[in-house]
Amino acid sequence: MRPLPNKTRSISLIILLVIFLLITPILISYSLGYRISDINDVFTLEKTGGIYVHSNISNTEVYLDGEFNKTNGVLLRNTLIQNLKPEMNHVIEVHKAGYQSWIKILPVYSSLVTEGRVLMMPKEIPQREIYPFANVDGAGTTTPSAKAKIVRGKPVPTDEEYKNLMTLFEGKDIYATSTQTKVITNLNTTAVATTSVTTKELPEYFVALGIKDPEKLENLIQNAEEISWLDSGNIILNWVGKNVEIPYYYCLEPENCRERITLDWQDTIKKFDFLPGRNDIFLVLVNSGLYAVEADGRSDRNTQPVYTKKIDDFLIGPNNKIFIREGDKFFELTI
Repeated sequence: MRPLPNKTRSISLIILLVIFLLITPILISYSLGYRISDINDVFTLEKTGGIYVHSNISNTEVYLDGEFNKTNGVLLRNTLIQNLKPEMNHVIEVHKAGYQSWIKILPVYSSLVTEGRVLMMPKEIPQREIYPFANVDGAGTTTPSAKAKIVRGKPVPTDEEYKNLMTLFEGKDIYATSTQTKVITNLNTTAVATTSVTTKELPEYFVALGIKDPEKLENLIQNAEEISWLDSGNIILNWVGKNVEIPYYYCLEPENCRERITLDWQDTIKKFDFLPGRNDIFLVLVNSGLYAVEADGRSDRNTQPVYTKKIDDFLIGPNNKIFIREGDKFFELTI
């Protein structure tokens, strides 16, 4: 086969070079998120954004603005939705049979990925009653044996788990009562003058928040770089870490991040804790029961029932179990 003439090869090289120079900017622009937009019959390059949905639930169906987007898998549970027009709000829905759905309206910004994290509680949460006694077969029962010890006219429970829960709900720490740290500890402390002769050492973030006596705060919880408590029946959540590390749910917009979130429930909140493994989900006890509520205040907060009966108290026990107290009855919830 005879080689191509020099002139032909030169022309071919020039053509390929021109094609390369034309295509390369397009590929680079595409990789950077630019897309061609048709606005009023004028074609322009517009930089898009995306939405990233974190999930700990496998095999969910994800919808964007009412249209099916994808089904996530067993291992890859998170969803990235790309090439969305900026300065627009999108409705994200996540569904799975047997679970309560998560619906959130999230904004999209140019060159940015908006984060969201699903809250999907089982529609039927398994529960187990812990009984105070056991029958001859070892099964739990509310009926004491004839030999049961009587104190103040009531039989004394003999089941160890039941007795431990009695002690735990009285405030004595037999189990670890939560996955979050309830003890206030921080090496970065500063002295704060009090009316007494001695001084009181407080973490610097309490000084910055203007709190002189944290022990007076109701339901105080320290969880890593977040401090929360109850105030007049509402939850106050504060970020006390570095501004560059502030979680997304404090930010209503990319450049509008507050350091305090207030959960103002329609009813007085009696007690709260955090859903095991989550810093962004409150477990809220009100008159009508126990609910899981998002800290994320963008659009409406997702609120999902956990236990819809009037209860006296709840707590997080070992192995992330949720324990409920109804009078003299105890129940264990598995989420």
